[in-house]
Amino acid sequence: MDKELQTPSIRKLATTGVGHFGEAGEEGGQDPLFRVVAGHSMDHAVEQATVLMCAVHKISDLAMVETDHLPTLLTAVHYLSGMAKALAQDVNHGLMAVREGAMRKGEIPTELSLLAFDFFYWFSRFEFCLKENGYLKSEIPGQKAEPGWDKFVERHAETYVLTAEAAELLAAPPDRQVVGAGLVLEWAPVGFQDCRSDLAKVVRTVKTVRNNLFHGGKHGAAGWDSPQRTQSLLTSSAAVLEGLVELGDFRGDYESNPVLSDEQRQHIVLLLMEARRAVKEARATNDADQMRTARAAVDKVKRALGERGPVW
Repeated sequence: MDKELQTPSIRKLATTGVGHFGEAGEEGGQDPLFRVVAGHSMDHAVEQATVLMCAVHKISDLAMVETDHLPTLLTAVHYLSGMAKALAQDVNHGLMAVREGAMRKGEIPTELSLLAFDFFYWFSRFEFCLKENGYLKSEIPGQKAEPGWDKFVERHAETYVLTAEAAELLAAPPDRQVVGAGLVLEWAPVGFQDCRSDLAKVVRTVKTVRNNLFHGGKHGAAGWDSPQRTQSLLTSSAAVLEGLVELGDFRGDYESNPVLSDEQRQHIVLLLMEARRAVKEARATNDADQMRTARAAVDKVKRALGERGPVW
């Protein structure tokens, strides 16, 4: 197959405006002194970067003999090489974006879509439970009624026991998006330095999963556009939320089947956790029959809990 048909021609691509160099003049400033203008031909950008580097090479040779003008020549090398580097950075960013691509709505697997919806539903339900049970970010009359995650952590940190799903999340947590130099969005580790308990770490991780999925921003196989990675994070996070429900004794608010006794509900929840583990195992082995059986078990248990089926 013609290589031109496999990879978009660089002549058809444009600069993205990411490449930059030069520190801000004001203390604490974020904007770079120079930035590549978006929209120019990437082919032209590569050509100009080559020209700049040739000039840097020649000036460097000249500086070896013209020692009287060394400071001036070194200044020229600094700025010209900075411009070339900015162009190279911009071109690389553009090519990586094209190569990786972002997952479009129509490309999302049905299983992943349902998993994401379930996670969002139960995350919002848990925040409802926090507020209903007095865990409020602010208790001042007139303030917004926001869930008080920190208060929940403070109250239950000592009694919380790390589950297998929670340990899996902490072993490979998602990154968080931060603002880098020149207002370029970057990804950095979540960081647990200020977390004084396992519960604090787990809550921060689950909230990061939610924030990343809701606000978007990741691209390519290393991020949220990797279905396998996303499924793993959502499955583990959903299981962690189940555990937090039990920890806070929120089951009555979290679900809405009024005819189940506490013993019945606890038994069914255990069945649900087993069914979800079966789904995870089926996904790992790529066993279609096992997956259908496991998903049927999940559906049956969820209907027993009242999460699916007729409204109570």
